Amino acid sequence: MFADLVLLNGKIVTVDEKESIVEAVAVKFGKMLAVGANGEIKRLIGKETMVVDLRGKNCDTWTNRLPLSYDSDGGNNDGPNQS
Repeated sequence: MFADLVLLNGKIVTVDEKESIVEAVAVKFGKMLAVGANGEIKRLIGKETMVVDLRGKNCDTWTNRLPLSYDSDGGNNDGPNQS
C-alpha cells in the first residue's frame, strides 16, 4: 500500500507516550499510515503520492497543522496561502 501524502525531513511530534520526534510521516485516506525515519517512510511513496519536503520545519500530528501551503498544482509555496 502506498501513501497519498508523505512529509519528509521534518520535526514531526507524535502522540505516543514519549512524544517522540520523527523525520517523516505517511498519510493514507486522511489518516496516519506510518511515522519514522525518512528511509522507512520513503518505501511508502508511489507514483501518485504527493511528497513534501518540510525542510526541518515542525509538524504537529495531533492537530494536523502543517507549516506550508500549496499552489493550485499542489506545489509547496513554503508560505501563507494567498488565495
